[in-house]
Amino acid sequence: MKSEETRKLKTDVSDSDSDIAGEGVELSTVPASDVPAEVLRKTVDSGAKGPGQETGAPDWVTEVVSPSSKKLDYSVKLFKYRKAGVREYWIINTEKRIVLVYSWTGGQESVNMYSFEDEIPAGIYPDLRIRLSDFV
Repeated sequence: MKSEETRKLKTDVSDSDSDIAGEGVELSTVPASDVPAEVLRKTVDSGAKGPGQETGAPDWVTEVVSPSSKKLDYSVKLFKYRKAGVREYWIINTEKRIVLVYSWTGGQESVNMYSFEDEIPAGIYPDLRIRLSDFV
């Protein structure tokens, strides 16, 4: 993604940080180089350790935000997953009943916000749509 587009994406998301994540949480502000390595499993870098184990990052990661994990989910993990090659990252905020969907596929980067009542498309699985209100 071009740096101008990245700045716009960060600005669009961070303009509403407190509405999305809650007070005291800034979205998209931690440089990837500052992310602790232990956040993501070591298999991303070291390869498979035995039969049936996969190498590389998962295609899709979903996190359910808890009060103690807000900063980790909205900033640290976001950058760690992006850097590791995750193609789609969902942050589910049950308190605010919203889902942020970050997608990094085909050289494109996007972020979309959905309510629990929306049919949320799983970008990496074209026929899959999930409405969280059907489950909670």
